[in-house]
Amino acid sequence: PEQRAIASVLSAFDRLLETLQKQIHHYQRIKKALMKLYFSRGVFKHERFKNTPIGKIPETWEVKKVIEVASLQQGKVLATSKLLPKGYPVYGANGIIGYYDQYTHEKEEVLVTCRGSTCGTINMSSPRSFITNNAMVVSPLNLNTLNKRFLYYLLSYSDLSRTIAGTGQPQITKTSLSSFLIPLPSLSEQKEIARRLLAIDNLIENRRKMCFHVERAKKKMMKLLLTGKLRVQSHSAS
Repeated sequence: PEQRAIASVLSAFDRLLETLQKQIHHYQRIKKALMKLYFSRGVFKHERFKNTPIGKIPETWEVKKVIEVASLQQGKVLATSKLLPKGYPVYGANGIIGYYDQYTHEKEEVLVTCRGSTCGTINMSSPRSFITNNAMVVSPLNLNTLNKRFLYYLLSYSDLSRTIAGTGQPQITKTSLSSFLIPLPSLSEQKEIARRLLAIDNLIENRRKMCFHVERAKKKMMKLLLTGKLRVQSHSAS
């Protein structure tokens, strides 16, 4: 009976985790569908559309090369042996790879992984971060023309595969990324698109944090139950 009771308690944790994971996948599907809609038809009411090299977009939007609206800067070299257990976050090819006692960028930045198997992955760094040469910083030339968070979501949605060169060591260069074409709505519409997608990201992040805490709680409970420090009784009839 006690084995069944223990299994029942732990199963409750598993059911909660499964529910949270389903919610995460649900929000991710919604986000993907909305990105497809937002970056082709916008969020404001558009009645007239035009054909462009990147597809049909609202007539009032522009099409720009990345280099026309953003600067491209590769990060600095930092040997992995110099990474520290704490300090300022260091961003490499796969997001945060460690910490360092210095930072290269004061504000959050849009990053494109420019080397390795994850080439073309998009990240958004946190403020005061060290960005290595495995990532390229794509920074708006004018924040009154291009919203940074909108740029992050747009590049995350975009297919950058044709900007990747090389097979043994895939890479994205300034030259290849410079000519990549992007749609450019008005700044107000950019901000609204970014706001809506950030709201979904916050829901996803909230569920991920809940998963983390539930998993921790489950491990603690397992330790207590399986060592006999906490006893549970079956409520079934004897």
